[in-house]
Amino acid sequence: MDTIAILTVDDEDLVRRVVQQTLERSYEVVAAANGQQALEHARTRRFDLVILDIKMPGMSGLDLADRLRELHPDLPIAFLSSFLDGEIRGRAKQRTPYIISKPYDLTDLNRLVKMILEETRGARGASPPSSPKPRPGEPVLSRSLLRFLKKPQP
Repeated sequence: MDTIAILTVDDEDLVRRVVQQTLERSYEVVAAANGQQALEHARTRRFDLVILDIKMPGMSGLDLADRLRELHPDLPIAFLSSFLDGEIRGRAKQRTPYIISKPYDLTDLNRLVKMILEETRGARGASPPSSPKPRPGEPVLSRSLLRFLKKPQP
């Protein structure tokens, strides 16, 4: 079986480390702190998925997504962000249907990654997708995120 490689990009060190540690239980994960580092990684190897923060200093996640797609047009991209006003959300939806808002549950993150990989690898002749595709522009896992956000806080 091929090793699945994921690139995660976030300027917040703690978020980057948590995402990396969560996903590296099942996948090979490379972490980058900014858009330039991410592009350097993407120029030297192929990733099965890229997970990006939208709001980062220097190159935004939206701009980075465009640059990554220039290198790899069929590259699956997911956005993780706490900065999702109407305009930014609209611009993100133009690039991918896979959007999850911070804060998010790590179980939801794992589910999202698994769903994206099943869909995209299924399109390349691997096992077919088992999860329903989100409607275009609909945030993935919105119901489970709502349940998470409604949990009583201590």
